[in-house]
Amino acid sequence: PYMVKERERVRAVMTWLEGQVRSPWCTRQDGFGLAELWLITALDWMTYRDAYPVGDHPRLLEVRAAHRERPSLRETLPP
Repeated sequence: PYMVKERERVRAVMTWLEGQVRSPWCTRQDGFGLAELWLITALDWMTYRDAYPVGDHPRLLEVRAAHRERPSLRETLPP
């Protein structure tokens, strides 16, 4: 029951975040910043650990895809 509740909390947060982003940016300032970095690393971690179905949030995935080729992100991807 605890994990079900936690998963629903994550889903609520991810759904809210998806409503806030303007792909490919997370804020009103069009530029790569901490918000984009935090979102992308969280999505990558959830994907890598298979901790949450990030595919349920296509707008968030658009942010990740738009910045995927940044050298600073590409160099830190897990093997």
